[in-house]
Amino acid sequence: MESPNWQETQFHEIYDYVCKGYFTVAGWINPKGSTESEHVAFFVPVVPEYSTNWGTNVLWTMDTGHNRRESKQKLSQSFSSKKKDSVYYFIYKK
Repeated sequence: MESPNWQETQFHEIYDYVCKGYFTVAGWINPKGSTESEHVAFFVPVVPEYSTNWGTNVLWTMDTGHNRRESKQKLSQSFSSKKKDSVYYFIYKK
């Protein structure tokens, strides 16, 4: 899932990249047979907060999904707890 300018990273590493000024995104790919649309959210530089849905601290995102045009919301609001293990994280590197 990598290209020359995009590097996949892990959930626990993304905050460091956000703090260093990297353009960072989270994405969920629709599994075969699912009727849900795929989804992308961009991280914003805000201190993580605990999410009861995910059971851990999560970062904040700017969400671009259908009926989810938010400039700042928790990652767990962008992706439900049932999707949390299938979200991919990427940084953009020039």
